[in-house]
Amino acid sequence: MDSVGKAQVIKDWKNSTIENNLFIVGVPFGKLDEFEPDKIDFPKGTRKILLLHTLVWDKRPSWSKSDSTVNELLERYGKYFDLILTGDNHQRFAVIENGSILINPGSVMRITADQDDFRPQCYLYYATDNTVRDVDFPIEKNVISREHIEEKAQKDERIQAYIERMNKDFEMGLSFKHNLEIFFEENNVPKKVREIIWKAMERTD
Repeated sequence: MDSVGKAQVIKDWKNSTIENNLFIVGVPFGKLDEFEPDKIDFPKGTRKILLLHTLVWDKRPSWSKSDSTVNELLERYGKYFDLILTGDNHQRFAVIENGSILINPGSVMRITADQDDFRPQCYLYYATDNTVRDVDFPIEKNVISREHIEEKAQKDERIQAYIERMNKDFEMGLSFKHNLEIFFEENNVPKKVREIIWKAMERTD
């Protein structure tokens, strides 16, 4: 922000705070349905900032029915606030519409192997002219291990090769009994063992 002020915990949207001409309102997780910006007495001459702990999508996935999208939040609250800051979605995006800004900072860490090329960012907010700038965090390349993924891939390949080899050992078009006879012959199964198996099969027929 333009200047640094002290931090203050905001327990619910009815308890706001003013710091350095920034009027800040927070809505805890699960309380968005109770939020009524029409009942807020907004001070004049301040930038209005809304902190939302809610899942917001840049584009809503087909399986999500209850969560909000960027456009929906901007349409609902953009007329009240200069800046809307959201969290919960680990994807990063910033949208400006009709003079109101919505920022979802996303993850600031790389914790999964598919984030090897992901560049965590922070956003600098300039309250004077209500603008925002993204800044990359310094990161090192090739520090995320893919060893566990490669080991799983190798194991899957071995399992697949074993299944294919087993399929070749038996003629799938033949009956189970015929395949069993082939197995007995190729593996020199003793006669007594064969008789026990055949009797057991007769009892299950």
